[in-house]
Amino acid sequence: MAVVRARSAPPYGLIAFVALFFIATAIAVLMYIQYGKTQTQLDELTKRYARVASPTEVNTVPPALSEPTQDKTGTAISTAVSQINGLKTLVAGGAAGTYMDTLGKAQSALKAAGHEKEPMADAISALTSERDALKRNLDEARTQLEAITTNVKTSGSEAANRVGALQKDVESLQTQLKAANDAIAKANESRDVMVGQGEQKLNTAVAETEQLKRTLVLQQDQAKAEQDRLQKVINDLKKERAGTRGGATLAAGDSDGQVVRVNAANSELWIDLGGASHITAGLTFTVYDPRTGVRFGTDELAAGKGSIEVIQPGSGNTPSLCRITHVNKGQAIQAHDLISNIVYHNTKERTTHFTIVGDFDLDGDGVSTADERQRLISLVTSWGGTVDDTVTTQTDYLVTGLAPAAAVVSATEGAATQQGSVGDERAKERARFDASIAEAKQLSIPALNANRFLSMIGYYSTTIVR
Repeated sequence: MAVVRARSAPPYGLIAFVALFFIATAIAVLMYIQYGKTQTQLDELTKRYARVASPTEVNTVPPALSEPTQDKTGTAISTAVSQINGLKTLVAGGAAGTYMDTLGKAQSALKAAGHEKEPMADAISALTSERDALKRNLDEARTQLEAITTNVKTSGSEAANRVGALQKDVESLQTQLKAANDAIAKANESRDVMVGQGEQKLNTAVAETEQLKRTLVLQQDQAKAEQDRLQKVINDLKKERAGTRGGATLAAGDSDGQVVRVNAANSELWIDLGGASHITAGLTFTVYDPRTGVRFGTDELAAGKGSIEVIQPGSGNTPSLCRITHVNKGQAIQAHDLISNIVYHNTKERTTHFTIVGDFDLDGDGVSTADERQRLISLVTSWGGTVDDTVTTQTDYLVTGLAPAAAVVSATEGAATQQGSVGDERAKERARFDASIAEAKQLSIPALNANRFLSMIGYYSTTIVR
């Protein structure tokens, strides 16, 4: 027996913890990238500040300088000083003296040359402007550096706060996860208990079922033994009926009479039965050769020599006049031939029982009608036989026609009629047909089709195929 196990709950707590861990890691990486960018900017500003002037040089640079040099190997202040020294050398024409001496010489030279102060002033003014611009840039860089430093500290504090909050969330999720695991463990324990109880009940049910099966087998064996006993009783009863007309085990039967005289010229003959033997006009007989006797079965001998029909019953024990209705190929009806009809009895002490089921076409036109079936029943009853509705142990013969088919309903009658009384009646007839054949086989009762039955009672028509 398959056992359905409880499905474990998904680890929601672990999933949430992993998600928060990745979020915290992403924020830390972003903070680290931002701090790197800020440090890079600070380094660049520091380099620019160093290129302008060192702290000592800023205080030693004279307030007025000439045009700057293009030398980029030193600071702007050192470059300016170098240019001043060069100018002093150029002005003095040799080793440079003091600034005032050189300035005086330069002024004198410029004055002598007609450029009094103009080139030097322009150079110094330009240099001073550049120096002021560099100082402003340096001040702005310091301001930016302080702002960036403040931002870095603020960002670091916010990141720490977020990490702390995430840590608390992780701890909360871990607590929830532990509770969920405890609940799952309890559920698994309960499930194991229930499974154990279910297996115990199943084992008990299997044991009870096996016991019931053994009991049923014993009952079936007892029923089979009883059935065999009853079948033996039935077989014994059938053996007691052996030798009587209609017995299922007979291959040959007794004749009802014999032919007295034959007039072949007009196909007439006389039989040794008269009115005292309950002979009636229309009664038919099958004629048999006395050497083979009356035969019951499906071989050629059972068909006899031919068939006759009573035309005029004789009074008392006077022979009755009959006409020959059919002679089988290669046969000739003669005096002393035996006659038989499985329905007829020359006394009232013995009655043959028949069950007639199915559809019958006595006139051979291919259409089975209720009138033809009723005609067959009338033949049996008029000759002293009994027609029963069902097969019983008293039944001598089962006469079968065509198996009843489903009712055919015309278009004007509609489907409702087919599903109504007509269809139901045909279904009942088919069920009765099948049940009668099965019961006859069970009781070993001979089953005769329409042609065989008509042949055994001597009823003949040229349209009936034998």
